[in-house]
Amino acid sequence: MSATINEYLQNKIADIMGVSPVRAASMLRGKWRLPVRVKKNARPEAPDAAVRTVSAKRKTPAYRLLHRGVSQFYQRIGITAVGTFSSRMHSEESLGTSRRVRGTRTKFEVVFSPTEATDMLANDTFMLDAGCRAALMQAAHAVFDRMRFRNFSDPGPFREGPRNVVCHLAHIALVCLRVRQHLQMRAAPVDEYGNAVLPAGLNVGHRDEWRKEIGTLSVLLAVQSDRAVNGLRITDG
Repeated sequence: MSATINEYLQNKIADIMGVSPVRAASMLRGKWRLPVRVKKNARPEAPDAAVRTVSAKRKTPAYRLLHRGVSQFYQRIGITAVGTFSSRMHSEESLGTSRRVRGTRTKFEVVFSPTEATDMLANDTFMLDAGCRAALMQAAHAVFDRMRFRNFSDPGPFREGPRNVVCHLAHIALVCLRVRQHLQMRAAPVDEYGNAVLPAGLNVGHRDEWRKEIGTLSVLLAVQSDRAVNGLRITDG
């Protein structure tokens, strides 16, 4: 995954800056005073105000900062997808328990029991069950909305009903992967210290897991081709 990102960054910098790929790679390896966000207590109080940045005191290799940005991008997708899916399953299917997020007073999260998580993972129920499918589609909508992506939906079968998710197979596979990983962690047994004992093969590599999820979905969704079914239409189906 890192090599793929490096190649993309190198080509992008070469194109934007009008330099050779060799020079682009050299620039990315070099250390720069890159922009960082100001401290929270120095930010404007207006909620819609743009976050102000300043030059960092220390120099950082450009590669490192950009890789961090990619990692944070995937983390935001996971947080949004899992939070939306869990909330929907709790409110509509009465699964999970709502509890206050540790270290906060106002934030809550839905926690599935090991039995609930195991049941949803069995035979890919979390993707096939009608209630779970609706929660997954709502999670996909939330992810696309947060990323400010456009043209990822079209009208559903009912005027007042939810819109269909319209995307490539790889896009919905990423949402499903994040939900699957969350359920696997919830289903995992805990050791004597209360830490989850994750199954072998979990988190062996983001790209490998993503490709495996794409393969699973391609089989499950093959019958619907490029038609909208249960709130989802795959454009490359």
